[in-house]
Amino acid sequence: MPRLFLTLIAIAVAVVSSVDSHATDRAALLAFKSGVRGNLSDWGSPKLCNWTGVTCDSTERVAHLNLSGIISPAISNLSALKTLDLRFNQLSGIIPPELGMLSQLLVLKLGHNSLTGSIPEAVVCNCTSLTSISLNKNSLTGEIPFSARCRLPRLQHLSLYANRLEGSIPLSMSNFTSLSWVLLQYNSLGGVLPSQMFDKMPFLQYLYLSGNSFSSDGGNTNLEPFLASLVNCTGLQELGVESNGLGGEIPAIIGNLSSANLSKLYLEDNEITGAIPHTIGNLHSLTDLELQYNMLEGPIPTEVFHPRWLTQIILSNNQINGEIPKSIGLARQLVTIDISNNSLRGEIPQTLSNLTMLEKLLLDNNQLSGAIPPGLSVGSMP
Repeated sequence: MPRLFLTLIAIAVAVVSSVDSHATDRAALLAFKSGVRGNLSDWGSPKLCNWTGVTCDSTERVAHLNLSGIISPAISNLSALKTLDLRFNQLSGIIPPELGMLSQLLVLKLGHNSLTGSIPEAVVCNCTSLTSISLNKNSLTGEIPFSARCRLPRLQHLSLYANRLEGSIPLSMSNFTSLSWVLLQYNSLGGVLPSQMFDKMPFLQYLYLSGNSFSSDGGNTNLEPFLASLVNCTGLQELGVESNGLGGEIPAIIGNLSSANLSKLYLEDNEITGAIPHTIGNLHSLTDLELQYNMLEGPIPTEVFHPRWLTQIILSNNQINGEIPKSIGLARQLVTIDISNNSLRGEIPQTLSNLTMLEKLLLDNNQLSGAIPPGLSVGSMP
């Protein structure tokens, strides 16, 4: 058979295939339309790539969808879909498991809605090319559905915060080695904080487990295994594990976390005991340190005020004693200092007068004595 004829057949097949794909996309969108809110008067016009909320790829297949309404299973027929972004709408009902058929999906964003039910395993495990999963601020229940079979090597952002999820963090997440955001705060998760998971995530930047019911190792007495697992995360910028009821002391190894990048450290509202380790001063990029509402004791280490970019330090409602270190005057960027409701003694250090950026200073309910330093401006302070 002549080569030209074979080429013409191939072209004809490709054209037919393309026409069929476009027809499938068109039918899927029109099926989805009945549950969509908003003005979609242009849906039905000849060129679907110009429809509201629809973006096509170079082959005129639907690649990105940004709409509001009920999530219809018909979306699963958009086989070339790469981005599904339905955030900040009034979506209700469940997440259709049929979304797991979108094999090319890269971005799944359904956050800030009123979705209920569990997260279908088919959706988060079958779409193996996913780089971002954002299901935060819904009313989703059940466990995080990452079974042992899940392989998401490209997943970078996982945002499930502010739902009603329960159970522990699946160990299979240790295989998601590209993760940089893990946002699981304000759910009903529990179990022991993982100590053999995050050390396999070298690109981790943001880790928030706050507002759950996690415990530390050794029957909620040992924070070191968890914090040690973060030492290799050299890009870690923010760590939040507050409001969990965590017990144990803050280990010296906390100073081995990312000294070049860690800027926010939130450990407040737990049951942490012992003294504040002086190694916190090794975290040179620290801007926010919050340790309030624990059972900390002993003096405030002078090294705590060594990070030059420190803007907020809150140590209130503990059992801290001793004097306020004169080194407090070294943290020239401080805006907020709250060390109220402790057992501090001695005079207020004159070096506080060096803090020209200071807006809030709370020292009440201690046993301080002496005069307020004359150079300390208190006009804007409560």
